[in-house]
Amino acid sequence: MTSIMIVEDEDRVREVFVRLMRSRGYEVWEAANGQEAVDLARVHAVDLVVMDVRMPKLDGVAALHQIRAARPAVKAVLITGYSVHEDMELAGKEEQTICLQKPFIFDQLIVAIDRLLAAKPAAPTAQPAKAGEDADAAAAPEAEPS
Repeated sequence: MTSIMIVEDEDRVREVFVRLMRSRGYEVWEAANGQEAVDLARVHAVDLVVMDVRMPKLDGVAALHQIRAARPAVKAVLITGYSVHEDMELAGKEEQTICLQKPFIFDQLIVAIDRLLAAKPAAPTAQPAKAGEDADAAAAPEAEPS
């Protein structure tokens, strides 16, 4: 089952998002701030995070970086009332992140989630073997820096 974490400091908004995701059949975890999200991600496997950017204790971008340090494949929908461009630059991994600017409608959130979950991770590209290397060693993906 696909799991989604909702991270939102406004209780009512978080509750609505949680109900919406559960009604779509997702396993849902919830956190009221970035630090709670990081703590939950250490314990629970999460496929996607829906996260407010501006929150107390630990903002959404910093929390996303910490979550991805432990779980690099996590995809994210960042929700912001500020500059989408600026928040995307801070978040990085654009192929795994979509920013929605407030206000938005639920359909936009659903489309963003569906798009991210449908995207397949990029396959490593095989490189030609150098002299003295075997083909399997040349095709092995390099470790991603943390």
